[in-house]
Amino acid sequence: MYWKSAVGSVVVFLLACSFLKSLCNGACMNRESRLSSAGEKPDGCMDGDIKRALNTTWFKAKCITCSCDPAGELSCCSRVLEPILNDRGCTAILNETSCTYIIKRKGDSSEPCESWASM
Repeated sequence: MYWKSAVGSVVVFLLACSFLKSLCNGACMNRESRLSSAGEKPDGCMDGDIKRALNTTWFKAKCITCSCDPAGELSCCSRVLEPILNDRGCTAILNETSCTYIIKRKGDSSEPCESWASM
């Protein structure tokens, strides 16, 4: 009986740590407008060298979605959970079309690999 409760406690602890890690390492990035001076209303957002219109949303490489809100704040978020690989003999390959990771064993893709998901 003690063994089951100890294993359950470890599992709950690991899940809680994974959840807290995702909160600390959030999958979003926000940046205020660089297009306006203090007190001026922004007319868009700068995404690198590209000026984006207010109230627009667009997709970037590596499954990133960005938006420019009415206040001129740029927000970019990942659309995919990043796997945490428990085995160094495994690799995660991002499919940018479906925004999913394929977990494969290096050298033998038929053998399964254990992984966790994190933001």
